[in-house]
Amino acid sequence: MADLIQIYTNNPTVMGMDGTLVSNGTGLAPISASLDAAKEEQKAIKCALRIPTGYKQQGSIKLKFIGENASMWKLAIDGYSETDAAKALKSLTWKDEVEVEEGCDVNVNYVFWVRAGCSKDERPQSDTSVKLQAEGTIVVDEEAKSS
Repeated sequence: MADLIQIYTNNPTVMGMDGTLVSNGTGLAPISASLDAAKEEQKAIKCALRIPTGYKQQGSIKLKFIGENASMWKLAIDGYSETDAAKALKSLTWKDEVEVEEGCDVNVNYVFWVRAGCSKDERPQSDTSVKLQAEGTIVVDEEAKSS
């Protein structure tokens, strides 16, 4: 049941069913960014949360980064709007943890953004220590089952 909260990347369409499923611990399809530390560069990466048809969330779903360099990563909810990466960096509210409230339609792509950042003192590295944690309760949707 741990794989019922699914995260997608590769420019998922708002309210669509597309995107590339982010790896569940395999590292084969990570959320990643290449940054220029000399410029203290930041990048916004469009992602989506989705749960399979026939299930629904019970309560909110919390998203946060964990790991040694988690402070270099932030999250922002975009929901169903059509923001692009440049606009996301400037206009969204970036947080360490976000919640997708109960009642949101998460059987289709519910968009959120990931912001990766770096500092001038960082040396080139491939940091795989940071993980995106999605936590919530997913239950069988009895209404969908009976229709």
